[in-house]
Amino acid sequence: MLTRARRLLLPLALAGAATSPLLRAFALFWAHDAFAFVLPMLHLDSLGLGIVAALVLDRGDVRGARLLGASGIAAGVLLLAFEVLGPSRAADAVRPTLVSIVAAAIARAAAEAPQGTLARALGVWPLRALGRVSYGFYVFHLFVLVWLWRLHAPWLPPFASVRAAIALVVTTAIAALSWHAFERPILTAARRALDRRSPG
Repeated sequence: MLTRARRLLLPLALAGAATSPLLRAFALFWAHDAFAFVLPMLHLDSLGLGIVAALVLDRGDVRGARLLGASGIAAGVLLLAFEVLGPSRAADAVRPTLVSIVAAAIARAAAEAPQGTLARALGVWPLRALGRVSYGFYVFHLFVLVWLWRLHAPWLPPFASVRAAIALVVTTAIAALSWHAFERPILTAARRALDRRSPG
C-alpha cells in the first residue's frame, strides 16, 4: 500500500503544480482576485514542486535534476519577461508557479551539493535570521501582499518585483516584531515549564 502511494506522489504533485495556475486564473478573471492570493488550494504548485524537487534528489534522478535545472532557468527568464511587459492578470496567475519552479531548482541544487557555493550563499546570516522568524513571515505575508496589491498609491510602482521587495521588507519587519514580542517569550516560558516538570 505504501509503495503504491509513493508511486502516486509524483503524478499528484505534478497535477497540483499544473492546476494551481488555472485555478488562480479562474479566481482572477471570474471571481474575486483576493481568492487568488489567499486560498491555500490555489497554491498547491509550491507544495507540488517542492515534492518534485525532493523526489528528484531522493532518487538520484540525473535526468530529472537536469530538467528541473533547465525549468528553473526558463522560469526565471519568464519572470523577468513579465516584469518588462508590466502587470497583467495572466502574469499574476502564472507568476507563483514560476517562482515555485525557480525555488525548487535552487533548493535541489543546494541540497545536492551542501558544501557548494549555492548552499553556502543560502546559509548567510540574513537568510538564517529569516528562517528564525519564518513562522511569523508565513502568517503575515499574505496580508501584506494583498494590502500592497490593492493599494493604488501614486508612489508605488506597478511592477510586481518592486511590490514584492517592499512586501519582503514589511513582512520581515512584522515577523521580527512578532518573534521578539510574542513567539520567543512564549517558547522560553514553555521550555522553562517543561524543564521544571522533567525529573532530576
